[in-house]
Amino acid sequence: MAATTTVEPQPSPREAEDRRRAVATFAASVAAVAIVVACYWVLMLNPEAGGLSHRRITHLLQFAGSSSRLGDRLSGVTVDEARLAVAASAVFAVVWGLAGYLLLTTSWQGAWKTGFGRRTEGRTLALPLAVGGAAVALVEKALTLIAVTDDGGGVGYADWLWSILPKMIVTLAWVKWLLAGTLILVVVAMTVSAATAFARTTLPKANDDLKPTDPASKPTAGAPPPA
Repeated sequence: MAATTTVEPQPSPREAEDRRRAVATFAASVAAVAIVVACYWVLMLNPEAGGLSHRRITHLLQFAGSSSRLGDRLSGVTVDEARLAVAASAVFAVVWGLAGYLLLTTSWQGAWKTGFGRRTEGRTLALPLAVGGAAVALVEKALTLIAVTDDGGGVGYADWLWSILPKMIVTLAWVKWLLAGTLILVVVAMTVSAATAFARTTLPKANDDLKPTDPASKPTAGAPPPA
């Protein structure tokens, strides 16, 4: 009895291209996230001033809202240390804005199998999340550097600006976090979509095991068993 040989089905050119794009998009997403997390650790978490990390200092500067609250919360931080934290935060804003922009421009269409996301209009709508978020963050940092001053040995806002810039800084901070949060959700959706597309083109389908490969080998009712 001749041995039968099972021939593995070869992917179509469309499936091969979808697989290549899915792998490239997933790898780009992981690389972008790794770069942003590493820069966040180096610029925002690792340095400390007055017992506070740069992340904590910039967070307090963003949402203090008034010079009195700022002085109470940053009692152990000097003006130079506060400005250094703001400058580090500005550099980090450039990093995550550039990483998001490059990821969206190079990997957007490869992340989506079908639907509106695969079209260039979807990428056009997503790009302002990275560009606009980073731009708003840089404007907020610039206003913070202008407003922060030495308030009797501590950190405070300049007297002639106390009623204007702190409120603008708070507003810009909320807008920045809204855009950045939406960008994070978009990147997560791209990564999940790319991983799903790769799985669909790589893993065998469950129904394939149920399909007979040779109709002639299907036993006939009432036929005697093979010798």
